[in-house]
Amino acid sequence: MNKFDRIQQLITMMSYKRPAYSASEKAFADRFLLPVFGNPDRFGNFIHIVGNQPDVMFAAHYDTVHKNEGMQSVTMDHATGIMSKTKVDGECLGADCTTGVWLQLNMIEAGVEGVYVCHAAEEVGGIGSRGIVEDYLENNPYGKYAWLDYIKSVISFDRLGTTSVVTHQSGERTCSDIFGYSLIDALGNQWSYELDKHGSYTDSMEYAEIIPECTNISVGYYNQHTMRETQDVFFALTLLEKLKEADWGRLEIERKPTPLAIWTSPEETDMDVKEIIEIEAIERLIADHPKRLAEMLYDLNLDVELLVEHLQLDHFQTAYYRRSYH
Repeated sequence: MNKFDRIQQLITMMSYKRPAYSASEKAFADRFLLPVFGNPDRFGNFIHIVGNQPDVMFAAHYDTVHKNEGMQSVTMDHATGIMSKTKVDGECLGADCTTGVWLQLNMIEAGVEGVYVCHAAEEVGGIGSRGIVEDYLENNPYGKYAWLDYIKSVISFDRLGTTSVVTHQSGERTCSDIFGYSLIDALGNQWSYELDKHGSYTDSMEYAEIIPECTNISVGYYNQHTMRETQDVFFALTLLEKLKEADWGRLEIERKPTPLAIWTSPEETDMDVKEIIEIEAIERLIADHPKRLAEMLYDLNLDVELLVEHLQLDHFQTAYYRRSYH
């Protein structure tokens, strides 16, 4: 596919609202996943292996946090590359984790070696990924997930922004700094990525007890789980090329998998864990009550200009956020 076709593919994929186990999720899977991955496992996960005993897993999930199933209209600003919904209706865009699935499909098409797992029901508790791990622990080495014996790293495509290589998820170390830096190096992506110890939960965390290095990297979406969610398509296109061209043999493995993920650096304390948990709780609160919290900030004399300055955003963002919808 050319660049235009890939963009259109992503727009079409985003048009499906996919609460876990919904009819529109099944329609999405039947259209985009079944022809490439084949039938799902008993947990609903789609698995495809490229190469002979690859040691890298590329992970995403195909459910979204939409409240309702069905279809939606999606558009992209061709000047900025920003994708959004054409109508503000209280529902998210679903770039989390549609962009990750889109990356998987295009990497498979390009023949990038790895195990590709498109997980079920991440947004309702990581049911798909947890099922794989529990089955593996119970039935290895004779179970259907014996390919996990060769996996040394899990890379999820499920992080907001454009800069994160996550080393910690929900306050627990799941990836060594050495691996993180080697991943940045393998992608030749010094212009973008940096280590991030403030990651939230995604499927790769479930594998931390059996796989040494489990991370999550930014794919260019913002304001996930909210009606203001957007996707930087230009970043996603660039990332796809980086992933296709990467030298995966340069990844360095250091972390030892452990049943109970722990902090391993002496400077990291329990206060860090509490801080991350509280920040994630605040993020969910903002997503559920954006208008009431905006009114509260305004009552505290915190206007857009002050907030933009505090967040160290470009000054032009003030005008952007003050724009009116008519």
